Amino acid sequence: VRASAGEVSGRGTTAPARGGRGEFGFGMARFASASCGGCAVVERDGGACARRAVRARAAAAGASEDDDAKPKKVSNFVMRVASALAMGAIGALIVFAGAWPFALAMAAFNAASCIEFFGMVKEMNKELPYPPPEWAIRLCTLVCGSLPILLHVMHGRMSAILIALVISFTGLTAMLIVNEESHFNEFTSSLFGLFYCGFLPTFWVKLRGMSGVALQQSGTIIPHWPAWLGGPEVWSLGLAATLTTVLCIVSADVGAYAFGKTFGKNKLTVVSPNKTVEGAIGGLLATIGMCVGMFKTLGWPGTLLQGAILGTTVFLTSIFGDLLESVMKRNAKMKDSGDLIPGHGGLLDRFDSYMFTGSVTYYFVIAVLGGMRSIFAVRYY
Repeated sequence: VRASAGEVSGRGTTAPARGGRGEFGFGMARFASASCGGCAVVERDGGACARRAVRARAAAAGASEDDDAKPKKVSNFVMRVASALAMGAIGALIVFAGAWPFALAMAAFNAASCIEFFGMVKEMNKELPYPPPEWAIRLCTLVCGSLPILLHVMHGRMSAILIALVISFTGLTAMLIVNEESHFNEFTSSLFGLFYCGFLPTFWVKLRGMSGVALQQSGTIIPHWPAWLGGPEVWSLGLAATLTTVLCIVSADVGAYAFGKTFGKNKLTVVSPNKTVEGAIGGLLATIGMCVGMFKTLGWPGTLLQGAILGTTVFLTSIFGDLLESVMKRNAKMKDSGDLIPGHGGLLDRFDSYMFTGSVTYYFVIAVLGGMRSIFAVRYY
């Protein structure tokens, strides 16, 4: 073939290049200059190559159509924003509704956060090699979920919550001793779970139900609150305190993120490497500004200086709750506490900053604004 190709190209003999008989005396097939992988091939092989090329193009076209048919994966940022907006809308409805809707929502939150907490405990093989048995976890979840409902039924009496916790932990301890090969880790993790996922979040129900102390009307948005949103009568000390605390926590997150991204250089703690001193300063300033603004806008029965103190307190307790959950996830070697909220992880990933702030704000109102005076007697709804 190479010799014949040479004849055609004029490099071999003087055989005619028009396809006649050459020196070899054979009726050679006509040669064409067909390209397949950069090599010269005979015409009949060129047909096979062309067919392969057609099939390759068809396969590529089919793959492209398949790619177009596949649903595009939603980015994590879009999911985070969508989830945050949805949670904000639902949360606003529940907060403004108060009473039973708020108590039931907190009961669901307590139970779900308890499940996530013990899910992390099970993974802490080094720190807690003996997690509580499943029946003990279910009992703790039931108790944590029932505390907000019990508090609302008992008209905000915290004594009922304390009695329920003492009875629950005493009974749990007795059953662990009798029915299981006892390990001290089982008792400590159960007690902390009842406190962290039950007692502390239940204070939000107490905070939302605060009443009996009037908000100032002059120079606030309350007299202008539209009737289709409940009118001025919807506002109470509990609603103002709950809304202020929530917005302060949101401001702390936003301020810390913005300042940390822009100015962050110095690490705040090894527990959470992404947090910086500059971010913490930004979060503190944003929280104070929000709290002072809410004091003025909602007519809090206090001074702007007291608003700045409350903002500082809320920021410190929120970042403490955040770092505490970071310690738990680090010990459990888990990135997220769960996957309940798309783009955010679990409930504790999103609401860890809220665990301590409800109780702190409640006692701030009693101790700082009221000065423990009897005339500042806060009622429950």
